[in-house]
Amino acid sequence: MLLSEVYQEWEEKTKQQGLEQGLEQGRQQEQRLVIENLLKARFGKIDPELASIIPSLLTLPTEEYTVLLLKPREELLAYFNQ
Repeated sequence: MLLSEVYQEWEEKTKQQGLEQGLEQGRQQEQRLVIENLLKARFGKIDPELASIIPSLLTLPTEEYTVLLLKPREELLAYFNQ
């Protein structure tokens, strides 16, 4: 195999990895916006206490954090302060 072929394969893999990382980052940003918008819609604003649970919500599967976001504020906060 020629060096140029190896380089082209490496370059293509690198581009693909970059694209996948970009898509994942975009998905995470969109997920964060959805969570923030739901919190604002339910509670009027995102105070520091609610803001502190957003990173934890982002680690959960969509089905799980959606159910949690429907709970009353006290239950939602208590879930993450166990």
